[in-house]
Amino acid sequence: MSVSMLLILISTTSAQTDVFDTFAKNIKTSNVSALSSSFNTTIELGLPNNDDAYSKSQAEMILKDFFSKNILSSFTIDHKGTSGNSKFANGTLETNTGRYKVYILVKGNIIYELRFDKQ
Repeated sequence: MSVSMLLILISTTSAQTDVFDTFAKNIKTSNVSALSSSFNTTIELGLPNNDDAYSKSQAEMILKDFFSKNILSSFTIDHKGTSGNSKFANGTLETNTGRYKVYILVKGNIIYELRFDKQ
């Protein structure tokens, strides 16, 4: 493998990690404003009893309400991957109301889908 190919591989892997590390940090701190700054203009948001496509501002309000009622105790990203031009991550969110599986779908650095499925 040439040095240039290795550098491209390293930078691609680092970029993928950095995007999800930033999103994980925002989820861990319940910083919905910072997280929503990466939302697409329309985002698929899935929460218990609230699953639909929303505008960026609607999704931010809904997510703020979710975090106000579900006090976070921990969040970890369990798996990251790619599919075509999209990246995704699956994680586990622990709150005072229970455990949620989290799914994040990203194109570039923009979140197109965010799901919190109660376990």
